[in-house]
Amino acid sequence: MGNIILDALRGPPAPTLYDGEHSDPPKEHDRRRGLVDLRGSIERDNRPILTIDEARAEIRARMTEYLAMPDPDYILLVAAPPGSGKTTEAVRQAELAANAGKRVMFAGQRKNLWDDIRAASTLSPGAFDQFWYRWKSIDAGDPETGAGQTCRWARQLGAWMSRGYESIKFCEQRPVCGWDYINDSCVYRRQKHQHQPIIFIRHEHITLEHPLWDRAHILISDESPLNAFLNPRTIAPRDIVPADTTDYSVDARPDVELIEMLQRLRAAADRPLPIDPKTKQPIPAWEGPALLDLLGGASLVLDVCSARIQIAASKVLAPQIHFPDQAESVPCWYLSDLLPLLEREATEALAGHEYIRRVRVNRDGVTLLLRREHQPLPPHVIWMDATANVSLYKTLFKRNIEVVAPRVQMAGTVHQVYARLNNKDRLVGPTDSRRVDHAAERKLIDAQVAQIVRLGGYQNPAIVTFKAIAKDFGFPSAHFGGLRGTNRLRDCDALVVVGTPQAGLATIRDQAAMVLHNRMPPFELTWSDRTFPYIGHPYGYDVSGFWHDTALHALLMETREAELVQAAHRVRPLFRPVDVWLLTNLPLRDLPPDRLLSITDLFQSPKGVDPYQWPAVLDLVDAAGDDGVDAEQLQRTFKLSDRTAERWFAALCAYPGIGVRRRTSGRGRPGRICVKDFSADFPPRGYR
Repeated sequence: MGNIILDALRGPPAPTLYDGEHSDPPKEHDRRRGLVDLRGSIERDNRPILTIDEARAEIRARMTEYLAMPDPDYILLVAAPPGSGKTTEAVRQAELAANAGKRVMFAGQRKNLWDDIRAASTLSPGAFDQFWYRWKSIDAGDPETGAGQTCRWARQLGAWMSRGYESIKFCEQRPVCGWDYINDSCVYRRQKHQHQPIIFIRHEHITLEHPLWDRAHILISDESPLNAFLNPRTIAPRDIVPADTTDYSVDARPDVELIEMLQRLRAAADRPLPIDPKTKQPIPAWEGPALLDLLGGASLVLDVCSARIQIAASKVLAPQIHFPDQAESVPCWYLSDLLPLLEREATEALAGHEYIRRVRVNRDGVTLLLRREHQPLPPHVIWMDATANVSLYKTLFKRNIEVVAPRVQMAGTVHQVYARLNNKDRLVGPTDSRRVDHAAERKLIDAQVAQIVRLGGYQNPAIVTFKAIAKDFGFPSAHFGGLRGTNRLRDCDALVVVGTPQAGLATIRDQAAMVLHNRMPPFELTWSDRTFPYIGHPYGYDVSGFWHDTALHALLMETREAELVQAAHRVRPLFRPVDVWLLTNLPLRDLPPDRLLSITDLFQSPKGVDPYQWPAVLDLVDAAGDDGVDAEQLQRTFKLSDRTAERWFAALCAYPGIGVRRRTSGRGRPGRICVKDFSADFPPRGYR
């Protein structure tokens, strides 16, 4: 492992941990390395602590009350922690409503939610099939046998829609299916005749067409709907200017100005990208005023777009095809998306304003940052999201939000080792001596995980971390970005969450541009720190974020704080006495640590000693038995200097569970040795 000691691991010994009842930190240690001393101020969550049964009763009462209202003007957002029974109660409420003659849409995104619904239902299998129907997506299945097939031209239909046309305009053409087939034989469209009152759909159906949507009285949904609203669209270079320009015409004459602007747009895709004056590297794409200049200037772009927006919106004429595969080569229609975006940007540029850029061009083609809108919502909407951000829901749905967020007593224990953020850049990737030695960083993490397993005596621990390294630890694992809803770790006796996930800042910026599609003033991209407390402890930590732009920060938290909380609940600590270890310094309001530890605390090492080497020191004493260990042995084994060896030996002499005596053999004055004290707990087990 080597003597790799990070600056953050040195310094004074850690102060005593707090149980939340003390008001002052220790006088002799005002600040741990990396922590911010809050001078005795302990922030608490003042919501009443409910038992799991009390929380479930509150969720039931609020859902029942809400669905009894004739026409509520808000969405009921249930932000209770995973395992609190949200889905079980939602299934019950859906079945009660269906029994009363209501049509219910039950939406979800993860594949195993349907299995959870079946498990939560109290109906018999036969009755369940009478109440529930799982909506089938457009799927080619096995064209030869028809197994799982809902559309015999699924691939071609997908290509048709990606090129900007309505699905029905493909299906209705006689070389494809025609109306007789659609009405009598189409498996996908026949689903609208299903008699079941509860239809299980995917989040995409909330923003895309669904044949039964206008019949729904209630929408119940699970997990974040964000991805259903995001609609980044890229037009390949070959599709920017169509070969046949007849669809780009006015009064049957070619629209020369529009076609010339599209030709300049196509040429921009091949131009060398400009150099960023700060980084001296090419920027990712042509965008903003630089792009407008390539298109002939903001004034010309505004004139071209303004005169044609209404025409483009009404001129999405589906091309005629002679065989289904032709759908993959029809002209790409995107003017109804492109022109409004360019018009807005040109207007801002002419006014001398900075603005959010939603059109960019590079060798991949033209990328448009668009947003889908939800279908008209039914009167009652219940949404379940344990880590919901209320402001984000208001932005997406443009409706008032009423929150149910009970604070539930956890049966498990949360330990947080605050040494460092352990972000992806530090743990994943090849070794780069100019930046981070990933191999060395991984060794430190491996040592921490091994120490946690050793101290806890766990038999079946689990790991949640980044996808690239999740399976390297040899334990059952899940990875950030693919863990929500998974139950495969719930029987493990401990969980170690390694690292802090976070989407790229450019990704967050693009998501915000799509979510806030009407906003033109630019985002405040300043990346800064604010001190946030660990709930129940007199310490905080400086947390980075978009603190000057609430919209950006809300999206940041979707992939960072929310993902960590979701990860911790994969072992169901709400009702299981299981240990959760967080190897991240990020304070989590919704997951306050019962114990806040430094690396020194974790390895139970004394001051002045490499904590990562300390378990090996104790193992050396254990193996030596009555022969004991002296300073020279420490020096040889760990390749220490004379002075360092003496310091480590002095720390070992004073360590609990160690006895000190003189050697009984050898010449001269017998030297001191350290031996294991069998009358003490050795090594000490301080966590359980």
